[in-house]
Amino acid sequence: MAPGNSWHTAWHVQTTADILLTARWRLGLLAVAMVCALPAVPARCASWYGTWRLDRSRSRLLSETLRIGRTARGYHFDFGAVSFDIGEDGRFYPTVPGRSTSLRRTGPRSWVRIHRIHGRNVDRSLLRLSPDQRTLRIDTVATSETGTVTRSREIERRVGPGHGLAGTWRSGEPGGDVPRTLVLRAQAGGRMLISAPEQGNAFVVLPNGPPAANQGPRAVAGVQLRVRMVSATEMRWTETIAHHAYLEGTDRLAPDGTLTETTWPDQFPAEKEQAVYTRRE
Repeated sequence: MAPGNSWHTAWHVQTTADILLTARWRLGLLAVAMVCALPAVPARCASWYGTWRLDRSRSRLLSETLRIGRTARGYHFDFGAVSFDIGEDGRFYPTVPGRSTSLRRTGPRSWVRIHRIHGRNVDRSLLRLSPDQRTLRIDTVATSETGTVTRSREIERRVGPGHGLAGTWRSGEPGGDVPRTLVLRAQAGGRMLISAPEQGNAFVVLPNGPPAANQGPRAVAGVQLRVRMVSATEMRWTETIAHHAYLEGTDRLAPDGTLTETTWPDQFPAEKEQAVYTRRE
């Protein structure tokens, strides 16, 4: 359940630059770690605390899918749990609470996209469609609150028919929305902090307790996480957006010391993704 302001990286809630849109809005969750937060099992907590790094070679990651429909004024983005319309006139349109996006056509096959969080521009992207309409390249420049500039490039490939931005797109890199680093720390009151440093947000959750709100400089309003402890080595969790279930998952600690997180969208239970993490400290 790493907070990945879930949450592939071209159109997601949390990219390395905290871009808003995501093919599946994965916010990444690390529920598995919560099992250690319970005061009743302090001796077991050490197995979970620390910094974990994604091992792509041992993981089973999926390419994210983004569906865009054409409207009279622009485009309709449907991510399952949430959907919204954005015009291509350069105006800002609300997407999720506290966030908005503008899209402006600059040529037959190019657009400029800007994301705002609470009125502040956080990134600017140039979208270029290939001459054969099959590949979408997204070059992004993001600026953090401290002035740090991050540059990234994402490649989306069209799946099936479509013209312009409209159609179904799949990210070129499997697991593009999966956090590379997870940090688990004990907190007061039997809670645990779960953070994904590259994504700039976190959850502080009490296992078997009430849902916890996403927090941090890149937190997404309305996103919550609820965790249920199954055993000392397994957690099950649900992530919601505006109180609607979006992402489900289980986290397990294996005998070899790895942490395995299996996730799937609530509306697409067959689309299971498995990320394996190894301890770094």
